[in-house]
Amino acid sequence: MAATVTECAQEMVKAYNQMVSQGFTAARMGWEQSAATTRLMTEAFQAEQEASGKIWEASIGRARDRSEKMAELTRAFAAAPNAGVSPEAKEMVDAIVAGDQEYFRACAEYAQGIEKRRAELTANMLKANTDLASAGQEMVESAMEYGRTFMDWSFAANRGAAPTAPF
Repeated sequence: MAATVTECAQEMVKAYNQMVSQGFTAARMGWEQSAATTRLMTEAFQAEQEASGKIWEASIGRARDRSEKMAELTRAFAAAPNAGVSPEAKEMVDAIVAGDQEYFRACAEYAQGIEKRRAELTANMLKANTDLASAGQEMVESAMEYGRTFMDWSFAANRGAAPTAPF
């Protein structure tokens, strides 16, 4: 602790400057966190939009392909109801089953992608919030140090009013 009013004033100015600097750091971190969150949310929205667009395209294509194959099978069975299962009909059924499997795999990958993107977004947002909280805590600690230094200066200034105060 400084003994003279001048030393206390110098410490107070130093603590004040540090407090202001920490305040600007916390504000900058807040803006960065806000910008990062907005960017992350935008990227997440775009990723979901792209992924859902692909799954919808796959769904439409799969439904169209399946309907065409089923229509072919229906025509084939209608043309020869007692002919049994032809190799072409078996091939079409196998293609329908394979297409269904591929479609359901794509749906499962889409669902897994949603969870993965959600987890990444949450982790990034938590990190940004932690960084912001840390900057805020440093600012509060700096403000407390300034308050303590201001009190020291006040006591030194009062002591300086006495004729025996060291200068």
